Amino acid sequence: MGTLYKRGNTWWIKYHKNGKAFYESTHTDREKEAKRMLQKREGDIAQGKTPGIYYDKVKFDRIAELYLTNYKLKERKTLVKAERCARYLKEAFDGLSVTDITSDQVTSYIQERQDKGRLMEQSTESFQL
Repeated sequence: MGTLYKRGNTWWIKYHKNGKAFYESTHTDREKEAKRMLQKREGDIAQGKTPGIYYDKVKFDRIAELYLTNYKLKERKTLVKAERCARYLKEAFDGLSVTDITSDQVTSYIQERQDKGRLMEQSTESFQL
């Protein structure tokens, strides 16, 4: 159960998820609107969502870009491999928001990549004969 409290003229809400307290400004001086926001956050928690954080706005492309930037900044020796992996992943998930990528899609992607690897191995073996 969350709580409402006022800081100055603005209502704030406090709620818990997995034992951790979250504090958030409602950006309003109206108690009724603040209560509505608290109820929404509690509803999100009940549905298993992380309230107040909008992951649906984050696109896969941005995550891949940040991943490669991190590799470059840390001068990782495996940068070339990371770029290759990101390129393959972008083919499958380009333009999707991270919340739209399901575990079924990831499993299908893995299976497809493994099947392509097997096909490449088979074609290489037949070439060597």
